Amino acid sequence: MKIVARGYQKFVSAYPGVGCEPLAPFYLHRKASGMLDEELLCDLLFSYGWREANWALRCADLSRATRNAPSSASAW
Repeated sequence: MKIVARGYQKFVSAYPGVGCEPLAPFYLHRKASGMLDEELLCDLLFSYGWREANWALRCADLSRATRNAPSSASAW
């Protein structure tokens, strides 16, 4: 993803006003990590399959809001 972003950095700072199709995965990760809270994180980790758990952990890693908050994620 870093390689793709190098050529489109001017669009990254202009988001959400300006979108660029090659950056769609970045936008998805940004939106998902912004919506993640402790309750959603726990649901994704413990109520679904391994794909959802992987997605939750990736979003939690990217999310500033949940970086220090969820103590229940350590139970995984």
